[in-house]
Amino acid sequence: MTSSARNAGLVDGIAKAFIEAVLQFCGHSTLQYQWMRYLPQGNEYPWDPFWKRLIDNIKSGMRGSKVLRPRSHGNLRYIQDMRRFPGDLFDKHGDPLFDDVDPEEYTASEYLFKDLDRLEEYGLRYMHIGDAITRVQKDLNQSFSRMKSPEADEDWHSRAAKLLSLPFRKKWLGPIGEVRLLRLLPLASGLWVSTSEYSVYYPHINGVPVPRDLNLLLVDPRAAANAERKQLFDYLGVQALSAHHVRDLVMTKYKCTGIPANIDLDTSRNHLIFLYLTAHLDARPNFHIANPNLWMFDHQGRFGNPAEHHFYMPSDRQYGAQELFRSTNPGDEPGAGATGLDVCFVNQEYMNNTPEPPKGQAQSWFEWLKASLFIREKLNLTHMPKGRSELVLSNECIYVAQCRPEKFLGFLSTYWEVDGSKITARPSLRQDLLATKVLCRGNRMHPLIEAYLPTAKLQRTSLKFLEDNEFFPWLKLEAPLSHEARPLEWETLTKSLGIGYPKSNLDFHLAILRFILDANPSPVNLTRVTRVYELYENIQTRCHESVDRDNTRHESPHLFSKCFLTCCIG
Repeated sequence: MTSSARNAGLVDGIAKAFIEAVLQFCGHSTLQYQWMRYLPQGNEYPWDPFWKRLIDNIKSGMRGSKVLRPRSHGNLRYIQDMRRFPGDLFDKHGDPLFDDVDPEEYTASEYLFKDLDRLEEYGLRYMHIGDAITRVQKDLNQSFSRMKSPEADEDWHSRAAKLLSLPFRKKWLGPIGEVRLLRLLPLASGLWVSTSEYSVYYPHINGVPVPRDLNLLLVDPRAAANAERKQLFDYLGVQALSAHHVRDLVMTKYKCTGIPANIDLDTSRNHLIFLYLTAHLDARPNFHIANPNLWMFDHQGRFGNPAEHHFYMPSDRQYGAQELFRSTNPGDEPGAGATGLDVCFVNQEYMNNTPEPPKGQAQSWFEWLKASLFIREKLNLTHMPKGRSELVLSNECIYVAQCRPEKFLGFLSTYWEVDGSKITARPSLRQDLLATKVLCRGNRMHPLIEAYLPTAKLQRTSLKFLEDNEFFPWLKLEAPLSHEARPLEWETLTKSLGIGYPKSNLDFHLAILRFILDANPSPVNLTRVTRVYELYENIQTRCHESVDRDNTRHESPHLFSKCFLTCCIG
């Protein structure tokens, strides 16, 4: 009897009774999360108008009743004021990614999904993307932000980034604009910014870290390494840097008058490693040419320009700069007590954890340093002083000759290939080198031009005439000669300078005579007088044989005279 007033009244009563029952259930520990199982659903049955009215009354009553418990388990809330979680708003533990707003809208975790499904037609809605953005904004504004917390793991960040990327994937223009305004970009400096405020860049170029002192806003490398966050950053407009642009920014740091500012050892090393690892990415001409503006730190922590101050690669080579220019212990031997030469060696920090050559880069790290920064491994024999137009012997060459004489001949032979041709091409420079005193046997110093290589052949000749205590300028070498007549290891140097060997037998005998006379200024001290006669006879014979005997007699009359007097007195 659907037209009965009594029955119509019962329908209203049933609706009120149902609402009252629900409110009582909401005070029960278990039923408060299950009462919706008893809600009639409009789509479950083809209700006739009479019973449809009952459902409408229940819906109306439910809208005016606080029957849902929030996630905090605080006071009950209206159904239409609460929101359901979409699946992408949970973390791996089933908790919301972001805290709720005030007043609360998150439903308690005790509700089952299938039970909440029954509340959809009663006004319970899923959370909209705008609701999620509001919660993200609230989180970012808090001092205890979960987004900014170091405790948030990569899975949490991946889920959050995936959620915030949704408007871009769905092309929802309104939410896209809202997300762009959020400060979602963690910088390497620790700040958080948005691309609506600043231009932000990725921290790597082909995997090479971009130096952080170039006034560029760089995304935190750890954040950029997360694939979901990287996708979100792409949507937000984070830009990739070009190698040549960053290389120019690095070089600008050094294009200044005086010492480049705000560059410490770590920064310098990072600059150089970046330039090395990106050299093959810079397609501009002459990018590989050594740059005279770059500075670096030496072994004493001094900041200098290798183009102006010689920088050497540290090495343990026998004739390397590190060995030749070090200070030596006091003593009586040649080279003892050397104070050392103050030169710059590449700081060891540049040598530690050296980068591997990237694909497309042929040079090793050390080769690139030497080529790009004028770093020396070999020493120079000559030098062009500032303000002068002619070469002179280098300070290094003079230092080794004077303070490390035991190393000088090896030094000269080792580095002759570097710039020895410059010496032979300049008579005055050649003369300066030939006049340099070198270490000879007996630890005596003698001009290089008059010194001889101690070959077995020459020594056999000299033994006929020289006593053991009589000095002869045999070069004192660190290593024995490889051949008794013409050692190949000395061929280049001796030929270039015309030293080490007598020009003829006559010259050699005249030299022997000279040093016999120098060793015996008084005839009474001369031993084995007969050797002098024999030597004189040899000289006389060779003089007659010599094509230039007239010149020889003219050049050395004092030797003949002194020889004659010595023999007569003897």
